[in-house]
Amino acid sequence: MGSNGEILNKNRDYTLDEVKKAADELNKLFKDKSTYVEYEVYGKSKSITIKILDNKTKEIVKEIPPRKLIDMVDKLCELAGIFVDKRA
Repeated sequence: MGSNGEILNKNRDYTLDEVKKAADELNKLFKDKSTYVEYEVYGKSKSITIKILDNKTKEIVKEIPPRKLIDMVDKLCELAGIFVDKRA
Protein backbone atom coordinates (compact mmCIF):
# COMPACT_ATOMS: atom_id res chain seq x y z
CA MET A 1 0.00 0.00 0.00
CA GLY A 2 2.94 2.35 0.44
CA SER A 3 4.15 4.81 3.00
CA ASN A 4 1.92 7.18 4.94
CA GLY A 5 3.20 10.02 2.76
CA GLU A 6 1.91 8.22 -0.30
CA ILE A 7 -1.44 7.52 1.32
CA LEU A 8 -1.89 11.17 2.29
CA ASN A 9 -0.75 12.64 -1.04
CA LYS A 10 -3.89 14.45 -2.18
CA ASN A 11 -2.38 15.66 -5.46
CA ARG A 12 -1.98 12.16 -6.88
CA ASP A 13 -4.49 10.31 -9.05
CA TYR A 14 -5.00 6.68 -8.07
CA THR A 15 -5.73 3.85 -10.46
CA LEU A 16 -8.68 1.54 -9.90
CA ASP A 17 -6.21 -1.29 -9.26
CA GLU A 18 -4.50 0.74 -6.51
CA VAL A 19 -7.86 1.49 -4.90
CA LYS A 20 -8.81 -2.22 -5.04
CA LYS A 21 -5.52 -3.18 -3.39
CA ALA A 22 -5.99 -0.53 -0.70
CA ALA A 23 -9.54 -1.77 -0.01
CA ASP A 24 -8.26 -5.35 0.24
CA GLU A 25 -5.56 -4.25 2.72
CA LEU A 26 -8.11 -2.35 4.80
CA ASN A 27 -10.41 -5.37 4.85
CA LYS A 28 -7.51 -7.45 6.21
CA LEU A 29 -7.08 -4.88 8.99
CA PHE A 30 -10.84 -4.81 9.65
CA LYS A 31 -11.10 -8.62 9.61
CA ASP A 32 -11.98 -8.87 13.31
CA LYS A 33 -14.05 -5.67 13.33
CA SER A 34 -17.74 -5.15 12.64
CA THR A 35 -17.07 -3.25 9.40
CA TYR A 36 -15.63 -3.78 5.94
CA VAL A 37 -14.55 -1.58 3.04
CA GLU A 38 -15.91 -1.36 -0.52
CA TYR A 39 -15.12 1.00 -3.37
CA GLU A 40 -17.30 2.15 -6.22
CA VAL A 41 -16.93 4.18 -9.40
CA TYR A 42 -19.79 6.65 -9.21
CA GLY A 43 -21.38 9.49 -11.16
CA LYS A 44 -20.85 11.07 -14.56
CA SER A 45 -17.34 12.05 -13.48
CA LYS A 46 -16.58 8.40 -12.70
CA SER A 47 -15.30 9.36 -9.27
CA ILE A 48 -14.08 6.67 -6.90
CA THR A 49 -15.83 6.56 -3.56
CA ILE A 50 -14.75 4.44 -0.60
CA LYS A 51 -17.45 3.08 1.70
CA ILE A 52 -17.14 1.61 5.18
CA LEU A 53 -20.09 -0.70 5.80
CA ASP A 54 -21.50 -2.52 8.82
CA ASN A 55 -21.04 -6.30 8.48
CA LYS A 56 -24.48 -7.17 9.83
CA THR A 57 -26.76 -4.47 8.43
CA LYS A 58 -24.73 -3.62 5.29
CA GLU A 59 -25.47 0.04 6.12
CA ILE A 60 -22.93 2.65 5.05
CA VAL A 61 -21.11 3.87 8.16
CA LYS A 62 -18.88 6.33 6.27
CA GLU A 63 -18.45 7.27 2.63
CA ILE A 64 -15.49 9.24 1.29
CA PRO A 65 -16.25 11.40 -0.63
CA PRO A 66 -20.01 11.34 -0.02
CA ARG A 67 -22.20 10.62 -3.07
CA LYS A 68 -24.03 13.90 -2.49
CA LEU A 69 -20.75 15.76 -2.99
CA ILE A 70 -20.01 13.86 -6.20
CA ASP A 71 -23.56 14.56 -7.43
CA MET A 72 -23.09 18.26 -6.69
CA VAL A 73 -19.75 18.41 -8.56
CA ASP A 74 -21.24 16.48 -11.50
CA LYS A 75 -24.19 18.91 -11.65
CA LEU A 76 -21.88 21.95 -11.51
CA CYS A 77 -19.75 20.47 -14.30
CA GLU A 78 -22.90 19.81 -16.33
CA LEU A 79 -24.05 23.40 -15.84
CA ALA A 80 -20.61 24.64 -16.85
CA GLY A 81 -20.76 22.49 -20.00
CA ILE A 82 -17.85 20.24 -19.08
CA PHE A 83 -19.72 17.00 -19.79
CA VAL A 84 -20.34 16.57 -23.51
CA ASP A 85 -23.61 15.18 -24.76
CA LYS A 86 -22.79 11.94 -26.61
CA ARG A 87 -25.55 12.60 -29.16
CA ALA A 88 -23.80 15.73 -30.44
